[in-house]
Amino acid sequence: QAAFAWVLQFQNRTQPEGGLVELGVFKGKSAVVMGNHLRPGEVFTACDLFDDIETDAAADPNEQRFFKTQSLTQAEFERNYLAFHRELPRIVRGPTGTITRHVAPRSARFVHIDAGHTYPLVREDTASARAILREGGVVVFDDYRKAGAMGCAAAVWEAVLNEGLRPIANTDFKLYATWGDPEPYQRDIAARAAEDADTTVTPDDLRAWIAANGDIPDNACVAMHSGWGAKVETDGFRNFDGEMQHYPGFHVEAAQMLMEETGASSIAVDTLSLDHGPSADQSL
Repeated sequence: QAAFAWVLQFQNRTQPEGGLVELGVFKGKSAVVMGNHLRPGEVFTACDLFDDIETDAAADPNEQRFFKTQSLTQAEFERNYLAFHRELPRIVRGPTGTITRHVAPRSARFVHIDAGHTYPLVREDTASARAILREGGVVVFDDYRKAGAMGCAAAVWEAVLNEGLRPIANTDFKLYATWGDPEPYQRDIAARAAEDADTTVTPDDLRAWIAANGDIPDNACVAMHSGWGAKVETDGFRNFDGEMQHYPGFHVEAAQMLMEETGASSIAVDTLSLDHGPSADQSL
């Protein structure tokens, strides 16, 4: 996910060192992205039951049945991670509810939660994230709106409604939030479009999203969220300079990648056209 990588990049540019934590690693896709943004002196801690999920009492029975069909082993995770990085993260093999025994309070800058999706387990992981995150740190919830994970959704929105968790941004699969001030993150999210009105969604953006979230689902609508919608009903929405219009859109190579390499069926934008403003042929 471009947003996943962007948050880590933003922290690297603007904030001091801090720990990275992943609760539930599956086969390591998101861990690889996190490892890409690990700075010297920082510790990346990955916590999962791994091979023990089928027998550990802390695991949800439904998820135990699901993972019987998956090759979720510590060895596979390590193999996948080492295909991209020279050194493994610090691995905690056990229930994610034990993470506060291994990560110091208020020491982490980024926590990704993708372990058990039941209400009690996500509530526990949320409390752990709050304990180990420093002021302004970011927690990312996976599958916060998935139809088969309503317990996850309930736990996430309870934290938002009653416990001071403040959303920063969201995608179809992930919610980015903080118990601090979301405004610095939100301001920077829109800056790319604000600073370069002619920016485009590129194949690299799509690959970053896929690396963090997995394959784009069949029949999906892939939507660009640039913040341009705030300009609706103003001259800035069309942004005409006397010769051409200026606003973000999809690069034709990104559209081609979606057609040839994914099961996506459509694209959408929050601007005037699927093409960016200066496009001479409006090829999309």
